[in-house]
Amino acid sequence: MNVKTWQRQVLYVIGLVTFASAFVLIVFAGDQYSRTHWLPDAGSMRLAVFTIVAFYAVAAQFRSERRHLRFWFFWGGTLVLHTVAWLVMLHWQPDVPLLVFAAATLLEIPTLCSILDKVGLSPR
Repeated sequence: MNVKTWQRQVLYVIGLVTFASAFVLIVFAGDQYSRTHWLPDAGSMRLAVFTIVAFYAVAAQFRSERRHLRFWFFWGGTLVLHTVAWLVMLHWQPDVPLLVFAAATLLEIPTLCSILDKVGLSPR
């Protein structure tokens, strides 16, 4: 193993430990904050987190198209449809389990990529 590879691995581990530590501190701070302040319900928070994950993954997949307005139009349109569909579902079933959000996100990412590919946008 050469020196550059070793240095990258050390930086990767340091970044991972820093990110994990920051995540734990944010969770603890959020717990303390929620004891005295109002926070959105769990369904809304899950929707926000998994929407960010899904649409970031789609934007990363279409990196070469991000400078075109057409991409942002279709990306924003699918984001609006996604959010409206989930809000309707959360209205009727507010206690959607976390695993349902995770499974739906794993199915949504390739579906959204396929939709954008069908309208003529090319991934990477």
